[in-house]
Amino acid sequence: MSGKKQEKTTTSFSILDFYNVDPNLEENGAVMKLREDPNGEAFFIVRPFPNPDYTRKISEAFQNNAEVFKKGGDEADELDKRLTAEVFAETILVGCGGMAEEYSKEFAVKCMLNSRIRERILNFAASINNFRIKDEEIEEK
Repeated sequence: MSGKKQEKTTTSFSILDFYNVDPNLEENGAVMKLREDPNGEAFFIVRPFPNPDYTRKISEAFQNNAEVFKKGGDEADELDKRLTAEVFAETILVGCGGMAEEYSKEFAVKCMLNSRIRERILNFAASINNFRIKDEEIEEK
């Protein structure tokens, strides 16, 4: 063992750079490749969750149906599921490709009603890493 200490060189961590997201990805969505596709071509286009459009539309949807939710019961539970799926489909799952299905609002709602697909999409949408400006893009600025 040498008597010399090795100096550790580090660069400072910037929290602002870490949370610096690409406005284009925030607005238009990031590609979420579907590992289930053996051809590797299937993908969803996903916006961050939550986002301002989601927050506004979910609030509007529930305010517009306040009477049903006040009553509670099965009707309210079903409406909750449907409205949430519709808002997710409109504000989070905004496209797809490489699949047998073509993107449509109806297809997006069906995906968001499927608990396994919804979970995968929302996990992707909740990760800042999928929407960050990459290090090489920061260096170019």
